[in-house]
Amino acid sequence: MKKTQLFALIALMSLATLTNAQNNILKLGVGLGGVAYEGTLGIGGELQYERLLGSGLSVFASAGINGDFFTSRGRSQGSSGGMTWDNSYKYNYSEQFLYVDLGLRGRVLSVGEKYALKLGAGVSAGQAVLRYPKTLFINRGTIEQRVNDTHRAEAILFNFGIDNDFTINPRFVITLRGIFRTTFSEKHILSRVVNYNDGTSSSTSGILNVPSVMISFGHLF
Repeated sequence: MKKTQLFALIALMSLATLTNAQNNILKLGVGLGGVAYEGTLGIGGELQYERLLGSGLSVFASAGINGDFFTSRGRSQGSSGGMTWDNSYKYNYSEQFLYVDLGLRGRVLSVGEKYALKLGAGVSAGQAVLRYPKTLFINRGTIEQRVNDTHRAEAILFNFGIDNDFTINPRFVITLRGIFRTTFSEKHILSRVVNYNDGTSSSTSGILNVPSVMISFGHLF
């Protein structure tokens, strides 16, 4: 009888330990994230789920968006036929990069229960959304023609990351995360042309490298 009670007590304790094991982390992050075509760092945000597997390993899945807004400015000065002008101009456009990350992390350094350094790698599915003036004609500093377009392009990228986890208490963790996504070779190259009354200017780029730096607030459960 005593053996049965002892076995039941051990089983109950094991079940309680398993039930209370905090192997899941849900993180909400904000920071700076790259956009593919303009290659700048804008505002970024993401939601991430991490599952601890044991022995310092974990799997993660993230979904997020990075966005940036741009203002192009210029000035035109000159004279012709007895008429002079000195005009400034500007136009706005924007870009977003949406992504889903999947990968595996491993702990490479820890300091007690308060700090852990993790390295990770995986794959990402990304979409670049560039809203820009497809046709733009500027005459003597005056925008006389503008036709806007939305360019969307999708690509598969590889991601490499480093995470610094700071455990505040058994339920709460703060993570400083840096991640680099790359296609290794430029994809979906796009040219943008601005026409002036006396010439043109152009820029050409595609999806290649997309870095992000995030601070995340996580809940363990």
